[in-house]
Amino acid sequence: MLRFEFGDALNGNMNVFRKPSLYMPNPHPLVEAFNKMVEDDLYKFYDSKRACNVNNKVKYNLNDKELALKSLQADDSIMIRPADQGGPIVFLDRCDYIRNMNRVLSDDNFYCCIDLDKIHLLHGRVLFMLE
Repeated sequence: MLRFEFGDALNGNMNVFRKPSLYMPNPHPLVEAFNKMVEDDLYKFYDSKRACNVNNKVKYNLNDKELALKSLQADDSIMIRPADQGGPIVFLDRCDYIRNMNRVLSDDNFYCCIDLDKIHLLHGRVLFMLE
């Protein structure tokens, strides 16, 4: 059945598929130049990585300002916070920041201490209202 479907039953030719082409296009000089440049860049990249690992040197891709900011972020005595308005950041002494936050939170005119059971009750009410 398949023979009649895919083959030429009258002539006896059963080969449906063509032979693969042996045509090989001539390479364009610009393509060859591009391939050579990419290959050279890859070898340079590989060699630089290998040299970096041999010398155990770390190459940073950050500029001086970014490196300075990273070192300040690593300093535990400094707090870096966004400013109240706008986009700038503020650097604060950690001890002063914690002291001022405790002073603000201990002001009974604005904040008060709430029992944990009352928080759970209010949380349940809010969830009920959301449903």
